[in-house]
Amino acid sequence: MAAAGATAFSCSLASPRRPPRHRSRRPTTPRASGAAVEIRVCTNRTCARQGGREVLAALEGLAPTRVDVASCGCLGRCGAGPNIGASVSGSAAVFGHVGTAARAAQLLEHLLGASGFDAAAGLAALAAREKAEAALEKGDAAEAEALLTETLRMNACGGLHLVYRSRRSCLHCTIGR
Repeated sequence: MAAAGATAFSCSLASPRRPPRHRSRRPTTPRASGAAVEIRVCTNRTCARQGGREVLAALEGLAPTRVDVASCGCLGRCGAGPNIGASVSGSAAVFGHVGTAARAAQLLEHLLGASGFDAAAGLAALAAREKAEAALEKGDAAEAEALLTETLRMNACGGLHLVYRSRRSCLHCTIGR
């Protein structure tokens, strides 16, 4: 029974706690060793204006299959975006100022370790795939297929499903003629 004057209520959702403002510049996160890795990219208003959607697309193209990449709402660090929340084996951290594909690749390399992800190879494969997709939009299926074959030879660990999807589109363009 509640004491006189005290009000009792129940709340099904706990209010989120804001992280302390005295965080270190580079949070230490455990490296993934076959563990589940989740990456959430803020695509709320401020982060979207600062490139959050582009970073989300880059991470989807770079990340290996064992990394779950998705968009999310505000991570509470507006103005320091685009912000990325990363969880490795239950340990989580928020990273700010990840506004380019190169920074996203560096973050993946940091989270997965140099043996789990090569940022330079991933960025090269991403650039070749984007170049191939641009050639495909122009109608040059032969050049696009050559670039996508080169991308597969780079042996990058992420974005292969996107390469195969684009390659299938190239084959449909050449067969349809």
